[in-house]
This record gives sequence, structure tokens and C-alpha cells, in this order.
Amino acid sequence: MFSYREALWPVVVFEFQGLQSLEQHRLSLTLWDDLFARGEKILALRIFHDEDALLHPEGAAKATKAWLRAGASESIKNQVLAMINVVPESAYDAMQDKSVEAVFGVPGGVFKSTGDAAQWFNSQVGPGVNLTLDPGLLESEK
Repeated sequence: MFSYREALWPVVVFEFQGLQSLEQHRLSLTLWDDLFARGEKILALRIFHDEDALLHPEGAAKATKAWLRAGASESIKNQVLAMINVVPESAYDAMQDKSVEAVFGVPGGVFKSTGDAAQWFNSQVGPGVNLTLDPGLLESEK
């Protein structure tokens, strides 16, 4: 399952649960394109509710690389303030060293809770862009 919410705009919350199909993965890339077409800055908060959500369907890597080469890479660098990934605690040790900045060229990280993610954001990115991320608000949105 894949869903997203804009209720905390400019924070866009992407949520993943269970295995995704290649079609769902492509739909998520189209959603990113739609967000970029607005020309506004966003904070991407990606919440993976279980370990299956972290698995990529066959063909996803090829589709994503083509999407990035087609312009999404520059759009991410120009429009995404930060990309925050919240993973299940059971997957955190294996994921914590993944570098959002190295892959996408924007500040970000991998966290085991929205509270940890909000604390990082507020200390590292938030003050410079006057955006406050309240951990309690994020938890209540789940």
C-alpha cells in the first residue's frame, strides 16, 4: 500500500505498508512529478510501516533511475528541503547508514520514529527555513 498526505504542507507525508507492485511504484514517481510541477519547496517525510515496505519490486530500480535521469534528480535538489525516512525499529540498524544526501543531494536521513526525525529536522534544517515539525503532530496524523 502507498498513500500520501499534504495536510501538513509543505510537509508531504508518504506512507508505505506491505509489498508494492511496480505499478504502485510508478504511481509514486508520478506523484513526485506532480509535486515538482507546482514549483514549491517541500519536506518529504517517508514512513515505512513494515519491513516489506522497504523491498523494491522487480523493475523499480530501472524505472527510478530513468525517472531521475529525466529530470527528477534536479527537481529533488531544487525543491526538496529535506528527505526524511522513518523505518521500523527492526530495520533501523541495517538502514541507518544509508545516505540521503549522497543519493539525492539533499539533507535527510533514516530514523526509527517520527519523533527522532522531527528532532533532527528542527535541529538541522528547520531553523534555517522557519519550518517547525512537531513530533506529537506527526504521531497523531498516523
